[in-house]
Amino acid sequence: MIQTRAGRSYVKSQGVTVRCYGSPARRRSALDFGHPASASERLTKVTGADPNLDPAYSASLLRRAKALQTEAEEVMQTLDLMTMLGVLGRPEQIGSSVSGLMVWPDIDVTVRCRDVTLERVWDTLRPLLINPQVTRLSYSNETGARSPSGDIADQRFYFVIHYETARGKEWKIDVSIWTSDAPRPHLAQLAELERRLTRETTLAILWIKDVWHRLPVYPYEVGGSEVYDAVLEHGARCLDDFDRYLRERGLPTR
Repeated sequence: MIQTRAGRSYVKSQGVTVRCYGSPARRRSALDFGHPASASERLTKVTGADPNLDPAYSASLLRRAKALQTEAEEVMQTLDLMTMLGVLGRPEQIGSSVSGLMVWPDIDVTVRCRDVTLERVWDTLRPLLINPQVTRLSYSNETGARSPSGDIADQRFYFVIHYETARGKEWKIDVSIWTSDAPRPHLAQLAELERRLTRETTLAILWIKDVWHRLPVYPYEVGGSEVYDAVLEHGARCLDDFDRYLRERGLPTR
């Protein structure tokens, strides 16, 4: 079952914001529903069109998702992020950059660690944090009493890094450094998601995310997990269906 926001142990936390001026081998192949696109393909505009009825919009969603996933791989390789984080523990790339359900430049990485310290975390990430192409940085210490769930397994050091590529595109890179090396559910959830995707559900997810990622409540109040749950568990296929799903759960709608 897809884990929703209500079932997760963390959402958004208070943190310190620092402003700076200056790959897994597994990749989903189901996005080959459309033709390949160049990595520099521009984002499509929100049209509100039903991708199941509008072939052009459907094709653009699939092409963009494929292009963004390719670009995400390039960013990960350029920064050599998995090698860097491997010094701390067991890094795992998760989220839409692995599933291929991408509508915006966003990468999620987690690290399961044992006996990690804050000093060691900052020392390890220093080459990335002082990179002149990092334009913004948000950091949250969610350990001890600051753990949103109170569970020791959910303690982490959380970084949101905005990185500008040589082409001038800004990527958001979320890095969760867990202070426990206990297995987390993300990879199993990705495997289940990939197993259940069809062309119809893929297009429904991309369409809803395409509209919602532009709204101010996304992704911290309404995010990808709600979209996946609504489409795969509750049969949502359009924006109105998703609004209904959110309304029933007391979450903000469009």
